[in-house]
Amino acid sequence: MPVVVTQLEGDSRKIRQSIFWGSAIPLIMFLAWNAVILGSVTPDVVQNGVNFDPLQILRAGGAGEWLGLLVSIFSEFAMAFRPA
Repeated sequence: MPVVVTQLEGDSRKIRQSIFWGSAIPLIMFLAWNAVILGSVTPDVVQNGVNFDPLQILRAGGAGEWLGLLVSIFSEFAMAFRPA
């Protein structure tokens, strides 16, 4: 928090906005990711109790070619820009 306050020069409106958006954006990304994963599970997989890899299904294009490509690109960027 001290770094945020210093960077935003103590402006409480900017601090509140930065904390709100800094929390809201990752939350939205997390909920979207869960929706994609849960939406890609077919009822027969759940009923049969088969172990499956949802990421592999998405990469293979099980939910559409473009989504598979976007998941692959996102995964590569996540690995390339991970914290040290």
